[in-house]
Amino acid sequence: MKLYSCNDEFYPFGLINCGNSCYANAVLQCLAFTRPLTSYLLRGLHSNTCQETRWCFICELEFLIIKAKRGNSLISPIRILSNIQKIGSHLGHGREEDAHEFLRYAVDTMQHVCLKEAEAQGPSAEETTLVALMFGGYLRSKITCMKCFAKSERFERIMDLTVEIDGDIGTLDKALMQFTADEVLDGENKYKCSRCKSHVKAKKNLKIAEAPNIITIVLKRFQSGNFGKLNKSVRFPEVLNMAPYMCGKSDKSPHYSLYAVIVHRDYMNTTSSGHYVCYVKNFRGEWFGINDSNVIPVELERVLSESAYMLLYARYSPRAPFVLRNSTVSHDIKSKKRNLETVPATNSLSKSSSSSSPVLSGYLSKLQQRHDEDPYWRTMNDAAGNELFDSKDWRSYQIRRVPHMDSCSESSSLFSCSDASSSSTVSTKESSRSEDLSDFLFGEAGPGWQSHYGHSSDSDAPSFYRDPETDSRWHGWSREHLGNDWR
Repeated sequence: MKLYSCNDEFYPFGLINCGNSCYANAVLQCLAFTRPLTSYLLRGLHSNTCQETRWCFICELEFLIIKAKRGNSLISPIRILSNIQKIGSHLGHGREEDAHEFLRYAVDTMQHVCLKEAEAQGPSAEETTLVALMFGGYLRSKITCMKCFAKSERFERIMDLTVEIDGDIGTLDKALMQFTADEVLDGENKYKCSRCKSHVKAKKNLKIAEAPNIITIVLKRFQSGNFGKLNKSVRFPEVLNMAPYMCGKSDKSPHYSLYAVIVHRDYMNTTSSGHYVCYVKNFRGEWFGINDSNVIPVELERVLSESAYMLLYARYSPRAPFVLRNSTVSHDIKSKKRNLETVPATNSLSKSSSSSSPVLSGYLSKLQQRHDEDPYWRTMNDAAGNELFDSKDWRSYQIRRVPHMDSCSESSSLFSCSDASSSSTVSTKESSRSEDLSDFLFGEAGPGWQSHYGHSSDSDAPSFYRDPETDSRWHGWSREHLGNDWR
């Protein structure tokens, strides 16, 4: 059974508002309907090995999801909210907070829990945690000096994308086009060219180098420096193609399906007060609107008509990160070499080996040299993008430590605070913990993932909108719980 293709029955549930906790409730709902995460937690793959003697966020999230799985239609998140400062130090129980900021803290906390549990050491560890395999990606920043035309590239880890929606931007596609468009660095923002030895005019371009399996896109509605908010309508699709916003063509299928939306409803266009609600799609393709404890089934059209603040998309065909695909290529070379030493060579075998191994080994050697020379280097070119991943080959890769992530909600927040030490050799300590994940991730995810995320609710579940009073799936629910209109 693979986490991305599981068919667990998991129905929506309400969360009690414990005092200005709507921001956390909305985020927790989105995490609960992130299929690989929920499948992992429902199987007890974390709690069965967790060595934390104090409070653990992942254990608490697992506890909440299991209660929902057992049919509890109304659940209190107080066990999480009462420890909110252990997720984000400046978050306060009972205070209004930002949903995006809380999600970043929650993801970061889960990342640190995974690393601590494995007692992992060594840089680039973020590639192999469950959290990174879901949410992690890379952004490429390329700067070209307009004087000497020297180019500088840097790759940064991302856990989400924050895009501007001001001006005439009315669609998500336009927002992403602007995000990846060339930016001129001039005036007080000139670029210091290492070749020219001076501050010069330059051109900067951002592209996605490695698209995550779960991509969170934040529409920047809250304006810094004042209390205003952009309440304009920004259309977003159910199916998102990220190919136009990526560098290179190694990723053959960066297509995503919408599965969760967070909306902020304010009063008088201010950010000082308001209320968060969310929409989620269950694993059968059915959409629900959730406002704290109230849950109602909704049509897809209603979801797409909302003024979204955060959009969560799931990749149709989950993809292993580059470090694991690279590992597979290297492993294949070594395996072929061992086979040549133990099996009598035939003409066909010798020809095959001599033609492929030198090319691949030469490529990997050059790749390693580039990696050693530039600590920020993460190559994403076509040769590395071949889909050679075998779930059995990445078990020796271990969870290792990653620098703490900046949690501010400005556009710069999509960069992690990785430093130059973030790339070195792979640690093999406690490798068995990575083996726990290898049986579940990627192997057979494609078809199952598409079958539930590739269609609208109309085609995937034609008998979806049933009467809660007669449908056994809603046993224990009341009209009061569902509400007539929670907007």
